[in-house]
Amino acid sequence: MQIIADKDTFKLGLHIKNISKYKFFLGLLLFLIIGMLCGALAAKGINKTFDATINDWFNSFFAFRRTSGFTNLFFSLFLSSFVYLAVISLSSFGISGIIILPVLMLIKGFGTCLISGILYRDFSLSGIAFADLILLPFCVANDFIGVYISGKGMELSSHFLSSLKDISAKGTVLKPEAIVFLKKLLLCMLCSAVISLAEATFTKCFIRYFNF
Repeated sequence: MQIIADKDTFKLGLHIKNISKYKFFLGLLLFLIIGMLCGALAAKGINKTFDATINDWFNSFFAFRRTSGFTNLFFSLFLSSFVYLAVISLSSFGISGIIILPVLMLIKGFGTCLISGILYRDFSLSGIAFADLILLPFCVANDFIGVYISGKGMELSSHFLSSLKDISAKGTVLKPEAIVFLKKLLLCMLCSAVISLAEATFTKCFIRYFNF
């Protein structure tokens, strides 16, 4: 019986250790989900002044997507993703990432569901179809790419913090961790390029069927 209990304790320890490896990813995912929930709730109770600002932005957003050529639209979408990933990477190379990255995930989730919630609320079936076909799939895909690379960025930021606490650690841990992070960042940029290509394709194929 003691052997079985020891095995169960060992297995439990392994599970906890495996979960702890993903603590930054899971924590940032939680911030993203909280932001999404807050955005969805805010869409219902948003005041008229801010609502008008959102609608003006959406009209410009919709007109740009409808009138832009495919290449221009693709580069615009990818530039937006590039800036998003650049902010994450710059925040990661220092202890500021520990604070900035969770806040960034919160804002990203909030913005995603706020716009979708307003589309659902104000444009009925057309808004739902537009959000579900053209907007949400690619926003959510980019959000999760952001969570993934932000998790790696939080790990790097934690190493920066450790190096400040222990001066002798400088130059021994940060370099390999930074190289790993940059490799992951490059992979995420390639994924963002593919997502931008797919979003531009879907937009040009289906936006003609919408009129807001």
